[in-house]
Amino acid sequence: MTYYDRDALDTFIAEVSGELRDRPMRAAIDGKIRHFFKCIDEADWDGVRMHLSLDAKLIGDLVGPGDIFIGIDRVMKWFTEARNHNQLTAHQLLLIDRGRVTCYVTHFWSLNADDMDSKPEFCKTREVYIIDLDDSHQIRRFERRYHEQDELLFDGGFKEMKRAFEKAELHAIELKETF
Repeated sequence: MTYYDRDALDTFIAEVSGELRDRPMRAAIDGKIRHFFKCIDEADWDGVRMHLSLDAKLIGDLVGPGDIFIGIDRVMKWFTEARNHNQLTAHQLLLIDRGRVTCYVTHFWSLNADDMDSKPEFCKTREVYIIDLDDSHQIRRFERRYHEQDELLFDGGFKEMKRAFEKAELHAIELKETF
């Protein structure tokens, strides 16, 4: 058994019972956020809505006015319009700390899915989202961090896109809690 001096023990107790009090909830919050993105991917709008607080705010970007949406109905409208055909979301890194979730994800979606004369293609893009939760762990603020976005285009149909998605998930960083 390891022995810690009194100062180390007091510091540890103060840290885990203070600002890090959400630590035991992190696995549940992780599952909630993954389910939220899955609902978006599957166009399960009732599922998306159940994760949002009534006064939810969405920030599409902060480049200028016009991309901030307040209220659950306006936020839902943004999600329904922003979703792509056959969208899949791979979580590369999901950090949860003190009521805030930082998500680094890769989105995949199909192009030309309904056009039988076009060759099948799919796109991939990376995004960073900052999500703030309220005291009930509902999403109260969802921010899409602006960056110079690269949409990469690939040849292939849904099967090839699904393989690329699965490969992206294999390269994800999964954090483990120690208690």
